[in-house]
Amino acid sequence: MKPYLLIFAMIILVSCQKKSQDAESEFSEASTDTTAIVDDSQFFNDEPEEEVALENYSFRDPNLADYQQYLESLDKSKVENVADATRKFNELFASRSKAMCDSAYYLFEKFYSGVDDKINEQSYDGFDSLFLGSSNGEKIKLSKRITDFDNKYRSNGFQPAWTEGIVYLTKDREYVKQNFYQQLTPLMIEYLDQLNKENQQGFQEDGGIIIEYNTLVDRTVWWERFNKNNPTFIFKQTPSDKQKIYTWTLITGADNTPIFQSPNGGFSEDFKGAYDYMFVKYPDSETATLLRPYYSYLVRWDTAGIRKYWQEKIGTTPYFN
Repeated sequence: MKPYLLIFAMIILVSCQKKSQDAESEFSEASTDTTAIVDDSQFFNDEPEEEVALENYSFRDPNLADYQQYLESLDKSKVENVADATRKFNELFASRSKAMCDSAYYLFEKFYSGVDDKINEQSYDGFDSLFLGSSNGEKIKLSKRITDFDNKYRSNGFQPAWTEGIVYLTKDREYVKQNFYQQLTPLMIEYLDQLNKENQQGFQEDGGIIIEYNTLVDRTVWWERFNKNNPTFIFKQTPSDKQKIYTWTLITGADNTPIFQSPNGGFSEDFKGAYDYMFVKYPDSETATLLRPYYSYLVRWDTAGIRKYWQEKIGTTPYFN
């Protein structure tokens, strides 16, 4: 796989130190910069990651400080601690404001992501039967060991997944919906609902895009608008990187769903359809403004223009010729 297409690279550490304003607000020194992403500089400083570490905030409220300390004391390699973290959340914040609960959920999400990292460091060979369904025409009967495994992780916010013959664990955001939504603000729920929808739909599989190309456009513009409309939202890095991931994919394609047709070059009909859809449905979006010059190079198959665009916007060289 080419270096600039490693969308699912290892999680990197991003530290954005901030402080909280008071007991009933998420944070104080939140950026209010609403500068458009469309400019003459590179859109990407670095290749975007599929998921990154969250910002680090300091909270003054005693309950938030207690919850943060409690979460830091838990062993992230033990999935059972997710249920414990959920119970502690309800214990400390059941009667607090929704804004306060947003801050507490932020701490939970950071812990949740840490558990996700740790439990996926190990192999889950032998659990393929969860996904095979049948063997030699007969339905596979799951052993107690496998059903216990499935139940254990699902009751702690994870679900087994399977790709390219490999079993791994992924966040089950229905767990979040069931256990946290009633205490969160509408804005936080909107954000989490989008993550949940994307989690259920997927994105890439075996180096190829598995969602509709128009859906890729919808996602890109959704995150663009979310970021523009909510500059002080407590989660910053994930929404920013979501927008970048999808924009990057609209520019480069993926290994097994390339934007350039082969072997003689040319603009992929699938991506052309997605661009045409974007210019009709979201003509005034920042994404459309950013990609419109690129589209003109693609439809004319202006390889010099394409190379220049890649170098200016994403700092690398296209792989056609």
